[in-house]
Amino acid sequence: MKPLSIAIKWIAFLLLIIVILAMPKPALAHSVLLQALPAPNSILQAAPQEIRLEFNERLQKELYSIKVYDDKGELSTSSTTRMSANQKVISIALPELKSGVFTVTYHLISADGHAVKSTYVWTLGQPSDPQLPIIKGHSHTDTEAIYSFRIVHYLFLLSLVGWLLWLPFIRFATPIEKQEYTKWLRYFIHLNLFFVIQTILLQSVDSLDEITFVNIWALWTGTSVGIAWFSMLFISLLAYWVAKQSKWIVSIWVMLLLVTQAFSGHAFATDPPVITLILDWLHLLAASIWVGGLLFIILFLKNHRLLITRFLPIFSKGALLSMIVLIISGTFYALILIPKIEYLLYTGWGLFLLAKLVLVAAVMITGSRIRHYLKSENELSLRIWLKRDFTLMFGILIIVGIFTYLSPVPSNSPLDWRFYSRNEQRNITITPNVAGNNQFTVYLTQPIEKPEFKSVSIELLAISHKEIAPIKIPLKLLNQSVSKGDAAIEQFTFSAEGTYLAFPGKWKVKLILVDGDDNEAVSEKVMRIY
Repeated sequence: MKPLSIAIKWIAFLLLIIVILAMPKPALAHSVLLQALPAPNSILQAAPQEIRLEFNERLQKELYSIKVYDDKGELSTSSTTRMSANQKVISIALPELKSGVFTVTYHLISADGHAVKSTYVWTLGQPSDPQLPIIKGHSHTDTEAIYSFRIVHYLFLLSLVGWLLWLPFIRFATPIEKQEYTKWLRYFIHLNLFFVIQTILLQSVDSLDEITFVNIWALWTGTSVGIAWFSMLFISLLAYWVAKQSKWIVSIWVMLLLVTQAFSGHAFATDPPVITLILDWLHLLAASIWVGGLLFIILFLKNHRLLITRFLPIFSKGALLSMIVLIISGTFYALILIPKIEYLLYTGWGLFLLAKLVLVAAVMITGSRIRHYLKSENELSLRIWLKRDFTLMFGILIIVGIFTYLSPVPSNSPLDWRFYSRNEQRNITITPNVAGNNQFTVYLTQPIEKPEFKSVSIELLAISHKEIAPIKIPLKLLNQSVSKGDAAIEQFTFSAEGTYLAFPGKWKVKLILVDGDDNEAVSEKVMRIY
């Protein structure tokens, strides 16, 4: 089969993968909102002086904004959004505000190039409607298409780098073998360049709140990720020249290309980034050796059996070494990113990483079988296990392309606990629901003929520290009103604020209601603070 026809079939297959992966699904970027002041859905009696948003990692210095709207939909402040020196906090000053409901919307770009935007509301003074709105938590832009193109981009990036790195170790016996190798090299150069451009365009559109020439220029020239993108584009263009140069120039080119790839990813978002950048670079280099060599075997095995027979012993040693480097670098990289090992079970990033570990273990087993059949010269079994190795490789690339856009750290979100019983409603919110200061609000309704509540309280039990006695939260009556409709309904709003959630862990929230007849009703909910 001709290389061109094989390439066409591969591209068709990859486009099918793109279509499948581009189907709607929730997407997350890496920057996580740690704290918002005022907090989402909070009710304040005194006007704040500013809106302050704190994130878990550094942000880009350009294209960030906070806008505040009043209950008439008009901007409440024309102040400029500021960023802290450590690039983790953005804030905007507020003028003197009147009572009402305010909407905060923000947009920014994380250090690894992912766009983040979200909206939430808070109330100043007594709300005209005591019913608490449903909390809209921190969200990220929809990046399903970027997922898909990222996967294919990784495939051709690693294939191109590996293809070039293996060239000095391949012993061509005929000019035809060298010509076919060169043809595939050109295909990988073309495809890598295409998907680099495609990734830049998609992420640029995703990153911009408003697509204007000024914003595009600021993104491409004023952010570290934009500079990394165009450095990668320039280096990818150089591949046409580098492919004809000495192995030393090729080695320098490979190093630079993988460095720019590391700078455009999550490794650069850590603080400090030096260690994670080195680990990511080593990870990419080892992956390129494995992917490039395996792809060479799969593409040449049918028509160039003797060439592959000569190459397999070299590849077997190189693949084993690359897998060892992948495991070591990946382990240290993951340990740097996650505060606790148990967090692997609570995030999509962690679950995908565990899935990747399973596939890597399968690769190690597959590699041992390949080496076994290589020594025994069992060609049929060798072909079967090589194809299995390739399938596992593609599965790992899919996982890597997806979890690159997921956060390794679980994020806290406001608790919005609602339940109903006949004409009675119970609504408990804890916002921002972090270890530290929080606002606790309880909204209750009941038929007016029922006796009023004698006592309303919240108790917190630290499940992860059973030796600590329950923490009682004193609630104050914030509002009491009657809603007249088909049936008169009495509404109560209670509130408290304080550092009752003192540390991360698993907590049990108890709502204890005592009515005028001394009847006690207890409701419980378990939650986790990260």
